[in-house]
Amino acid sequence: MKKILNCLLIALVGLVPVRAEEENLQGGVAQLDITPPVGYPHYRDFGTAVEDPLYVKAFVLRQGETKWAIAVCDLLWIERELSAEVRLQVREQTGIPFEHIFLTATHTHTGPAYHANIFELNSHRRKFDGSVEEAIAREGYPDRLRDNIVKAIVSAHDKAVPVTLETATGRISDLSFNRRFLLSDGKVRTNPGVGNRSIVKSVGPIDPELHTVLIKRSGDDALLGVVSNFAVHSDTRGGTGFSADYPGVLARELEKELGDEVVSLFLQGASGDLNHVNVRK
Repeated sequence: MKKILNCLLIALVGLVPVRAEEENLQGGVAQLDITPPVGYPHYRDFGTAVEDPLYVKAFVLRQGETKWAIAVCDLLWIERELSAEVRLQVREQTGIPFEHIFLTATHTHTGPAYHANIFELNSHRRKFDGSVEEAIAREGYPDRLRDNIVKAIVSAHDKAVPVTLETATGRISDLSFNRRFLLSDGKVRTNPGVGNRSIVKSVGPIDPELHTVLIKRSGDDALLGVVSNFAVHSDTRGGTGFSADYPGVLARELEKELGDEVVSLFLQGASGDLNHVNVRK
């Protein structure tokens, strides 16, 4: 994780932004805690600790009558039911069109199994013979998750002020690795193991581009938020403690450098076959 964090921070600092100013452009950001309680279902088993908080981060942009919102959650993925419920409630409370509201996840592998589809992924690891529905509903977590996502988007909407956006793009070519490899026996294998001498070559690409958007308040250029996009699996910690993985560490480091009020929204790229493990070492 340390290498990922250092590379991303160095790249972010070195980017030269391009400023985009549009008349009547307004934006707002907000974040809320969505950390589940210890003992709640975890992607791998049941949560044994809270290593660091999980958050929903929201960014709302509007110009004239057009409104748009995105919420990024420290979750493995967003279930369809959750997305629909959130968007319906946000539309009712803010007037943002249903189809203009986007929910996404950082794809952390140390997040909660808040839905049966996630719970069942590693059911073979759990010594559990009770009700899946009751386990997931513990302490009303799914409802709190939904409500806090809604609240974050509504808060970002209500806090919108005139803003300017600055964008930048950089490249990091030695941080992510495609995990599908052609082996000497002609087979293709995912995660063949570090130091596997049967590896011939990788059979897929990486996406080395780092994209960033800075959200600045017009007038005084105060930084409100940083939106960053990179493609590498959020699976560097392991274990059964709840953690936002490297996107969470990145957010905390950016807050140290840029101010506690800055909201860091990390958008996971197309990382299906991309992880941080260099098996050729």
